[in-house]
Amino acid sequence: MSTDISTADTFAAYVHEGRSSVAVLVIHGFTSTPGSVFLWAGAFEAAGYDVSVPLLEGHASRWEDMIGVPYTAWTGALEREYDRLARTHEHVVVAGISMGGALALHLGAVRRPDALLLVNPAVDGMPWFSFLSGVLAPFVKSTPAIGEDIARPGRKENSYDVTPTAAATQLRRLQKAVRRQLPGVVAPITLFHSVQDHVVPPASLRSLFAGLTPATRTRLRRIELHESYHVATLDWDAELINEASVRAVAESTGVAAGSGTAA
Repeated sequence: MSTDISTADTFAAYVHEGRSSVAVLVIHGFTSTPGSVFLWAGAFEAAGYDVSVPLLEGHASRWEDMIGVPYTAWTGALEREYDRLARTHEHVVVAGISMGGALALHLGAVRRPDALLLVNPAVDGMPWFSFLSGVLAPFVKSTPAIGEDIARPGRKENSYDVTPTAAATQLRRLQKAVRRQLPGVVAPITLFHSVQDHVVPPASLRSLFAGLTPATRTRLRRIELHESYHVATLDWDAELINEASVRAVAESTGVAAGSGTAA
């Protein structure tokens, strides 16, 4: 693992731990790579916060490596990483994009993070064929790719060039589990939503709002992204996401950017 995110391997996990009392756990999406959230994580690091960007099992290698990986391997690994960070930090914030957003919500239900930062969270209806994936998987090993939905030229998340059908089944199971857990999420949420998203359908936000308690919905801060597609952390609105996210971390933890300790 690198200690300098600007030169880090975008296909590998990344951890930076200094002396901050705040750690931000940043989670990439389905069939994607840690590098898809490095600009986001780098903003937290530049603000003086510690960061951890795990590599989810089966990702950033060969698409075949996702076959046979249960979604509980992802939730379990993230719970362990959250617990590790919580042992050494007063505050832990969880951030995630797409499936990473669903996984962040899972952590919001089973742990007590100071805040959740979500970019186009995949809580429902993604990928579109997932309701058939269980039937298709024994016969159709892969389906068309769902990655690289980025408006900005020259930016790539380096996702798989196909979608493993069996993995889509696991994503569907994860989404179903997370929807059941939503009433248990009490952390303040900052939600970034791309107006043009070709991967996660509107049903995902409807399910998110329907599942959260009225108290959590009332505190939710929604920021619409008008210049970016699904992978907004690499798109035209990345700077907006970074700045608003750093502010949200400071507000939720009481630890100002650059200070490392509570004000």
